[in-house]
Amino acid sequence: MKSALQDVGWALGIGRIGAILAPTFCGDLLDMKLSLQVNFLAFAILCIIAAMAIRFIQDNFSNMTANRQEKKLI
Repeated sequence: MKSALQDVGWALGIGRIGAILAPTFCGDLLDMKLSLQVNFLAFAILCIIAAMAIRFIQDNFSNMTANRQEKKLI
């Protein structure tokens, strides 16, 4: 149970960092006076990175869950 709580703590901490840095990043993009497409592209790249991280974590977590269920059956 301890590792699950640590994982939740890490997720909340990283989410807070993102909540602090995102408005700063957005302000910097607006100050550069880039086109609207470039602004959307910058955030799309960050979203793709986040989606890949979630997918990686989900794959690892599902393997851990399967291993735990196998141990209970034995």
